[in-house]
Amino acid sequence: MKKMTAIVIFLLTLGCVEFAFADDFFSVGEKYFGADIVKYDDYGINAQGVFGAYIGKLGPLPLALEGRASFSIADEDNVQLDYHIGGYLRAEYRAGQFRPYGLFGFSHAEASMEIFGVEITDDDTDFSLGAGLQYDFLNGFSLNAEFLLQLVDDVDGFSIGLRKRF
Repeated sequence: MKKMTAIVIFLLTLGCVEFAFADDFFSVGEKYFGADIVKYDDYGINAQGVFGAYIGKLGPLPLALEGRASFSIADEDNVQLDYHIGGYLRAEYRAGQFRPYGLFGFSHAEASMEIFGVEITDDDTDFSLGAGLQYDFLNGFSLNAEFLLQLVDDVDGFSIGLRKRF
């Protein structure tokens, strides 16, 4: 049931972002989508094996709006990220094939853990702040690495991924 909820939330997030990026919203710029493998750390408890996906729209300025969703694909140490969704403003700087960028936005996550046969679930909604580096390498494809921090509860994530611009 939790996986189904995560998938529904993911699809709704992408649908809302795509609606916001209709041609009337930004008539100039590029759309992009991508996927990441993420490692989250919350109070020393690691959630690994997390898959994330996002879609965004870079406008005429070096600013983009981005919608993201992620969920666990592996169960490490009985800790599982049920889902993580967020909306972000991304500011980037082009330096040849490199694009350093910063993120600021709002995110919501739910994680669960099993201790002595009892499942404990926790959720959190916070402002998030992050930074990353993107390397454009082939006809609209790029690699990226980034760090994202939820400000209030000190939940951080590191991701490596692939992005496609169109």
